[in-house]
Amino acid sequence: MKRERRAFISFVLAFSGLFLFSTSSAQETDSLRTSIIDGIQSNLDAVKSLEAHVTEKSLQPVMIDRKVRLVNRNSERIIWFSAPKCRQQLKTQMPDRSGQMALYASDALFDGQNTQQLINSRAILQKGNVLGPAQDLGVGYRFEGWILPQSLRYATKMELEDESNGGNQRHLIKVTMVGPGRVNYTSTLWLDRDAGFLIVRASRADAEGRPVSERRNTTLTKQGGAWFVTHGEDEAWKYDDDDQRQTTGSRVWDVTLQSVNQPIPASALNLTYPAGTIVTDLSVPRRTAARPDKLPDIAMVAQYRRPHRQAKILAGVAGGVLLVIAAGSIAAVWRKRIRN
Repeated sequence: MKRERRAFISFVLAFSGLFLFSTSSAQETDSLRTSIIDGIQSNLDAVKSLEAHVTEKSLQPVMIDRKVRLVNRNSERIIWFSAPKCRQQLKTQMPDRSGQMALYASDALFDGQNTQQLINSRAILQKGNVLGPAQDLGVGYRFEGWILPQSLRYATKMELEDESNGGNQRHLIKVTMVGPGRVNYTSTLWLDRDAGFLIVRASRADAEGRPVSERRNTTLTKQGGAWFVTHGEDEAWKYDDDDQRQTTGSRVWDVTLQSVNQPIPASALNLTYPAGTIVTDLSVPRRTAARPDKLPDIAMVAQYRRPHRQAKILAGVAGGVLLVIAAGSIAAVWRKRIRN
């Protein structure tokens, strides 16, 4: 009887210890999550205005002659931000119908309520900010579909980790998350606690633990009281039937901070429509009466229109057909692999 009692007491103590450890671990994770959220918000709030020039060299998959090919692309982006307004100009290359790379340019402005995007002689008006926050220059808090701090609720593990970087000690938080999109893919982000919790390194692995993408060689810069990622490299891979790794895309970007928390000229936050611009307005419900008098430079607008309901239906049907075809192709590939 005494032996059974001792065994029971040992079991209770062990269970209690496990429960206390789990509770402590959960509390530590919640504490780290709160610190990260507060640190990110503080770094974003420190940026009241900025002008930045971003250059990017990338290797991206492009459909040419019904085949996916990797092509080199150079991009230049200028960002102006003065809360709440933001403007981004982009110059890059896109393949034309013949498969030749041609100049692609766009100019987008969020005026505090709606987003105007001008591409060649066409403009699109959309409700809200579709550009995303400009303060992190599109890279500081984003990786492979994860956007911080919103994505932290999917974190499965957080832990403190220090490392040496060129003789300097970095104080990091290692965050592990599953997904996004594919629940069997695991992403790991390393955030710098001393630099606004920016992503300084990241990796993503498939269900077999093989790396499929990573971010490396980042450079952090502090200016105007805020931290930015001003250099970085991304690369992605896939694996063939022989388990050989192949590059599916890469990019290297550099940022030049022209000014931070300095006055931005009003002209930099004004989008002018060239003569003959065709405007498609998605910012109001389809049945709402058109009010082109509210558009800038209305004298330059050649045509103001709302997209037809039939066009939306056709686009939805086409998208559904493409999804079915893609699903069938994937299933066929897996069946072939299973047979082999």
